[in-house]
Amino acid sequence: MKKYIIFSFLMIVALDSYAMRCGSKLVLEGYSKSKVLKLCGKPQSKHTYSEKVIEKKEDGTRKVFHTEKEVWLYKGVGGRKPREVIFDGDKVNAIKVAN
Repeated sequence: MKKYIIFSFLMIVALDSYAMRCGSKLVLEGYSKSKVLKLCGKPQSKHTYSEKVIEKKEDGTRKVFHTEKEVWLYKGVGGRKPREVIFDGDKVNAIKVAN
């Protein structure tokens, strides 16, 4: 029984790092902006930033480009900390606890 409780706790902690609860629904990486809006409503705030990406090729050359990320902030509910939902294009790329 003790092992089951520890396993359950670890699964909840792991899920919390890449998911966000909106009421009784979960938002996961890979969800579209429209699906997040449908499940969670409008975010508290939004901002964008550019991220530099360097790809190293097999021949030793590098390709440098910038990608645009959009961050939606949702306030925490029920004692939970606020979450940042980070989009790469139209898809959720990451979900992080906001600072």
